[in-house]
Amino acid sequence: MKTFKHKVLAASLFMLPLSVSVQVLAAPVQPNGIVGEPDRRESDFSQGTQPVVGPKAPPAPAPVPVPMPDPQQRSPSDSLSAFSQGLVHHTMTEAEISNLREYLNNSREKLQKALNQAKGKTSLEAITVYERAILEIVPTSNKSAGALELLMRMSLNQGLDLVMGVPGSSRGGALQYSQNTGLKAQILEGSILLAMKYFMDPKGLNSDALSRLPFRELGWNRLHQTLRWWGGIEDSAVALEFVERSLGHWLAIAQMAKNDVPLMAQEMVDVNNILVSLSQTRKDMPTMSTEKLDEELRELRGQFENLLDTLQRKAQAR
Repeated sequence: MKTFKHKVLAASLFMLPLSVSVQVLAAPVQPNGIVGEPDRRESDFSQGTQPVVGPKAPPAPAPVPVPMPDPQQRSPSDSLSAFSQGLVHHTMTEAEISNLREYLNNSREKLQKALNQAKGKTSLEAITVYERAILEIVPTSNKSAGALELLMRMSLNQGLDLVMGVPGSSRGGALQYSQNTGLKAQILEGSILLAMKYFMDPKGLNSDALSRLPFRELGWNRLHQTLRWWGGIEDSAVALEFVERSLGHWLAIAQMAKNDVPLMAQEMVDVNNILVSLSQTRKDMPTMSTEKLDEELRELRGQFENLLDTLQRKAQAR
């Protein structure tokens, strides 16, 4: 029953006319009202940036994994009938496939165009090019491509969240006050390159493919990027915020990786506990000595590297 349910729910995504705006994994909010800009909603840019962090778990053996919610089972939009979803499956026509491929090609081409435009420019100019492209692509993709480009949007949103913040969010970017424009440009470029790895070909799309989106791979790649970028941050307080944000991104991804929960259950609990501790550390920072903060960062780096190693070993052993 569980497999059949997933199939019909995921297949229902393609019953809807392509003109319908499908909101994936986020509740609709009011547009930000920027005149002349795409209709950007906070929900468009929240994918992959906001984990659900619970209270710190006491030390205990790894709990029996509880199946995580399937992102494809959440209601796409309040404007759709609650009883029209997931009832009928049909094989897509060549015209439908062609339309979907057009959306994919448009997003891919726009990202590649941004990479080409940024070549030879200063870091500050490149940041402007990348930011403009991401702000245009994410809301358009969320409306037109839905789950097909979900991982792509998550990577782009996380890049924005690290550098300058996402539209509609009350928090700015982790590096918003940093003067290291070179690092900021690298993060946005790296996020775009990572996003381009996760396009799905609609020709072979089926419910199994949607249920097996490579969330775990995306999460590991994002952690690997974070470790590389971490070395370019000299300010300890900024580094703490940057890594805390990045671990939150990983947990947000892991919480959507339903099929990989048994593989990552212990690491999800560990990262949740780290995030709870980091939140307290940031509260204590005004009275914390430089030596104590540096000690906290060294311990955090060790935990971060252990997390990467463990996830890689488990992936290789699978």
